[in-house]
Amino acid sequence: MAWKVTHEAASKMEDVMKRFGKIGMLVALAMMLVGTYRYVSAQEANTLATKHVLQGTIITSGFPALTVPPTGSTPVDAPQTISCGGTTGTCLIQVDHSATTESNTTNNQFALCLVLDGVMVNGCFYTGTTPSDNTPATDYFSENAVVSHGMHTVQTVAESHNGTFVEYFSNTYRVYKP
Repeated sequence: MAWKVTHEAASKMEDVMKRFGKIGMLVALAMMLVGTYRYVSAQEANTLATKHVLQGTIITSGFPALTVPPTGSTPVDAPQTISCGGTTGTCLIQVDHSATTESNTTNNQFALCLVLDGVMVNGCFYTGTTPSDNTPATDYFSENAVVSHGMHTVQTVAESHNGTFVEYFSNTYRVYKP
């Protein structure tokens, strides 16, 4: 059986194809605009980042055989003096904390915290849990603080929900200038 296409049917088909063409063009234009927006937004996000130049690094580590009681903050390392050079501006202090702890109490949360010029920075939040079977566990935490130019004192302290024993620690303090 042969199909005959009438002039009227061909004309309707042509109208439908034109509409699909217009819709297709609108969809393509919308995709281009979204793609351009996302590209520009990504470029803006990249330009908001600030390059920093490393000014100095202090590393403290050791086997302190340190008992951290269930209340208060216990210094893990000795206070260190850092310098933010120049006569104006700021520096970024970036700290990587780590400590290996053990305990025989359950639900024993543990925290490593930055103390800057005698004040705890960013609060002190529990970042790990020490197992209750005296199995050593290592906790890592990284944090930043912005300081004005001049000399500053940094130190890491530990806190524990039920008390813990610190076998080993390592802290890396880095000072960056924007």
